[in-house]
Formats: sequence, structure tokens, C-alpha cells
Amino acid sequence: MLKNGKVLHDGTRESVFNNRELLNSAGLNPPQIMELSRELNMSPVSYTVDDFVTSIKEQFGGIILEYRQKLFDKLSVEQV
Repeated sequence: MLKNGKVLHDGTRESVFNNRELLNSAGLNPPQIMELSRELNMSPVSYTVDDFVTSIKEQFGGIILEYRQKLFDKLSVEQV
């Protein structure tokens, strides 16, 4: 991470984005998707939209498929 051409920090994205003081000193905010995943208590924290979508699919994919099937079954019965 640079500020005014000087190295403030050299490390992983985790070490950068989990250090609020470092971000503040560089005038940066964490990615909004990261803040959303933290608010939702997701683990691991998502740093990108792709990470977030993958995590949601892994955590809730089965529930969504089950609900979709129940809805489909209900609609099929109603149309008969």
C-alpha cells in the first residue's frame, strides 16, 4: 500500500483490509462487499463480489434449491 509515493504497508489483502488504522492513514475504505459480508457474519469474509456470490451459493444453495422445488411443486398442483 502506497501513500504519496511511500510504502505504508506490504502484505496480504487480509493484513491491509483488516487494519482500519492503516486504511484511514491511506485515506481508503474497505470494499463495500467486504463490509456487507462482515455485517452478515460470513466466514470467510468476502473481498470481491465473486467471493461473495460463491460463499452465498455454498451456504444457502441447498435451501434455495429446496424452496424453488417446493414453489414449483405448488404451482404445478395449482395449474392442474
